[in-house]
Amino acid sequence: MDDPRLHFPALRAHLGARDAPNADDVRRLDAARRLAKKLRYIPGISMIAVGNSVAMYASREESDIDLFIVARPGRLWLVRAIFTLFVALLGERKTARHHRDRFCLSFFADEEGLDFSAFLLEDDIYLAYWIATLKIVYDADTVYEKFLQINRDIITVKPEERDENTRWKLRATGTNREYLRWLWDMLEGIAKFFLLPRALRTHERLGKPAWVRITDHLLKFHDRDRRAEIRDAIFKNRDAD
Repeated sequence: MDDPRLHFPALRAHLGARDAPNADDVRRLDAARRLAKKLRYIPGISMIAVGNSVAMYASREESDIDLFIVARPGRLWLVRAIFTLFVALLGERKTARHHRDRFCLSFFADEEGLDFSAFLLEDDIYLAYWIATLKIVYDADTVYEKFLQINRDIITVKPEERDENTRWKLRATGTNREYLRWLWDMLEGIAKFFLLPRALRTHERLGKPAWVRITDHLLKFHDRDRRAEIRDAIFKNRDAD
């Protein structure tokens, strides 16, 4: 693909993205920041970010808040289990009946699963834009910089974009130290034992769609992947012009 930035104006128009966040975007990003402040001490958590429509300043009245959560190596299932439990207990998790302003917890990775080239589509404009607009609300170990470096072949994020993307990041982060490693190792094994079969059954029930990914280092459970649809619409309009 040529420089994906050449297609960003058409993508932004297609998504209805704004040049700056409106009141709803700011409210939702602030909500993500408040959630991160509560849950940043979960053992093994490295980064919490907001993606998709809210991060792209393209959210609508009924939009939810899509989170991308990164764990330290060997803590993927434990972080997913504890994070999901607490968001549910807070009454802020997206459900089939409640979407607006709720948190969608469909994307987890550990620090060894940050290479997105594994599920890059041909001419994947949306994924490049997703990376370029990802908003960081918590980063314990400079994982964001590592993430950008690993995915530099997909898109290079400019310094001014990094500044905007870290605008909502918690100031006092520090390193989330982990004590009693043996205990967390055991709990990670238990969480994986119970959650992995359930995730595989759900994948099977959905017909094993390509956009659902379940690996040792990445869990991506989005119900629908519109990247190809959006790409095709943009290129169709370009060719028509």
